[in-house]
Amino acid sequence: MGHASAFMEGGEVKARLEFRNMVGEDLPVKELMAVAEREKVGIKIIEVRGYEAWIEAKGSDLTKVLPRLILTRRAFNENGREIYRRRRFLFNDPKAPHLDVEIAMLMVNLAGLSRGDRALDPFSGFNTIGTVGKALGIDVISMDISSEVQAEARGDATMMPFRRSAFDAVVTGPPFNTVLTVNSCL
Repeated sequence: MGHASAFMEGGEVKARLEFRNMVGEDLPVKELMAVAEREKVGIKIIEVRGYEAWIEAKGSDLTKVLPRLILTRRAFNENGREIYRRRRFLFNDPKAPHLDVEIAMLMVNLAGLSRGDRALDPFSGFNTIGTVGKALGIDVISMDISSEVQAEARGDATMMPFRRSAFDAVVTGPPFNTVLTVNSCL
């Protein structure tokens, strides 16, 4: 992950965020606002243009939010000085048997989950979403039909034993790797 400069601990800061240009213009802003809401910090969006956004926030709030943002590549203060850089590329290796941790965090961010919320991952595989969610204080129930994976529970997603209101969100990884076919209707 990247790092946020310590000088931002003070008062109000205007910053220009540079987004990854591979996902569309609105998704990084949605992620920013979901993380800000989850962290209970105030961020004001001044302007969004292409793959950049000018924002205003307390420096200490930016220090909390920037390391959690997966779709923000760099941040600059109003003088053009770089104050944050995400050093890792967003990539899921198709040969890896699990979902990349940063993609899992992005999915949790976009679901808008907060500490104490409850989520379900019905196709958890190696439980990457569950691991990320638990690190953020989110109660994630992980289940999978296969006995070869690391889910907390075994079960068929077509016959789940949960009430409709049992979860704040359902977050599951897309099939980047091996796709299994099940003779069942969802």
